Amino acid sequence: MCSKRSNRDDETLPPRDLAKVRMAHDRLLFDLRQPPDLDALARDVGLSPKRLNRGFRQLYGTTVFAFLRDARLDAARDALNEGTPLPLKQLAWELGYAQVSNFVTAFRRRFGVTPGAWKRGEEEV
Repeated sequence: MCSKRSNRDDETLPPRDLAKVRMAHDRLLFDLRQPPDLDALARDVGLSPKRLNRGFRQLYGTTVFAFLRDARLDAARDALNEGTPLPLKQLAWELGYAQVSNFVTAFRRRFGVTPGAWKRGEEEV
């Protein structure tokens, strides 16, 4: 038996909604330390959370949460590359991590080394 329901998750969002997704993207990048949660972000740009995530997948290839995590880790990597004088605990806090251990774990998963080793230019095995 053939289902007449379409998979709405595969639908391309219209340009008007994609503009709202881009607004949400900019809002997330504006304050990595204290970004709005998904519901508040979606409400701020006039989309449902599900539609916002669908738009993020369409434009950026990932969910809102994964995009935020990656943006935070990219900012940490850039700060380390620029020789930030901040201790890792402060850097983690500036990027929205309440626990430095969560920051270190996420950084290692993404880049294969701890932030401290990255800063020192070391490779971990």
